Amino acid sequence: MSNINNNRQAEAGYNLAEESSSDKSSWLDGLYCVVQKTCVNDRFFWVLLNLLLLAIIFPSLDHSSSGNDILALFFSFFLFSVPYSLRNNDEATKFIYFFSLPFCLIGCALLILPDNLPGLAHPKWVMLPRMVSHMVFFFSLGFYLFRELWLDKAIGFDKIIGGCCLYLIVGTIWAYIYGMVEEFSPGSFAVANMKFLDDEDGTYNHHVRSSVLLYFSFITLTTVGFGDVTPLAPIARTIVWLEAVFGQFLVTVLLARLVSLYLDYSKDQTKAIKSLEEKVDDIPIPSEKYHPRHNLYQTADDDPNFERNAA
Repeated sequence: MSNINNNRQAEAGYNLAEESSSDKSSWLDGLYCVVQKTCVNDRFFWVLLNLLLLAIIFPSLDHSSSGNDILALFFSFFLFSVPYSLRNNDEATKFIYFFSLPFCLIGCALLILPDNLPGLAHPKWVMLPRMVSHMVFFFSLGFYLFRELWLDKAIGFDKIIGGCCLYLIVGTIWAYIYGMVEEFSPGSFAVANMKFLDDEDGTYNHHVRSSVLLYFSFITLTTVGFGDVTPLAPIARTIVWLEAVFGQFLVTVLLARLVSLYLDYSKDQTKAIKSLEEKVDDIPIPSEKYHPRHNLYQTADDDPNFERNAA
């Protein structure tokens, strides 16, 4: 009797272990499917990841001797993430692809060369082309994202990721605009408890300035406005309120577009289901007498001539 109980307990333990292993494998399979869908199928995931890493790493490189080299490395990641997101084969996509990537290469080169060549330590003729090349690259990528969100009627998770990328790109572009304003007119922005002129020779620390203006751009875009960075010049004030208004319009337009895409998708799905139901109802019934929907339906046991009549 004890042997029987032991066998039953062992069998129950085996079944419990098998169920737990199956649950664990199903959980891992589900996680693998989610990761594969997000990292492989969603076109804009790597662009979003690159933008987030760039925004996180950028302020931590202040006063770092190798900051520009690290930034160039992160910008070079766009050379791989952007072609993955531009998977359409239309002419506009090809134009954006071949137009934007050279500017990314130029921007990476201008990040590395001034620190490694004597006599090129951040002059204006290096800083301005660097900012312009980066701004043109981000503008081209943002234009492509807006075009995809506006023209492509397919709805999916990649649309949400694309909208997030577009929002981050707009804030980055405005940060470069602020940098150009400060480059042409020093003192256009005032920072509380901090100076842009913080090097020993009285020159600008361009990296610190860029990180502060990037922070200020997103604070303005989200209309938070802490007040620690203040525009002083009239042109700076104009650009700041334009960004605040544009940020509100952008969020409104993106939400309206995503909602309209979802509603259109739901209507299309409903129409497709109704059309399929109508087609199923219109299918003719062969050999009505021997079809289950017929009132005189008979099986082979009830009708001795079933095979002959069916033939």
